[in-house]
Amino acid sequence: MTEIFGILGAIFFGICAFPQVYQVWKTQETKAISLLFLILWALGEVFMWTYIILDNISTNNWQWPLHFNYLLNAISLGYLITKKVKGNGPQ
Repeated sequence: MTEIFGILGAIFFGICAFPQVYQVWKTQETKAISLLFLILWALGEVFMWTYIILDNISTNNWQWPLHFNYLLNAISLGYLITKKVKGNGPQ
């Protein structure tokens, strides 16, 4: 049962950025998204994912739902930051 909660949480956290990604893809507009927010979110993801990887290595207990979550967030953030920095569309 515990694993099910972890899997569901990871799925929901992993896809929570998809509506924003879709909106940016559809409108090509990033004006309403703060670059500072995206950078802080990305840093949080990098440090937490690194912590989880190091912890998983030391305990030999791989928490795959968390890795799935961080992978999806990395992809979403990569897209949003790229669009924001490149300035595609109205800023």
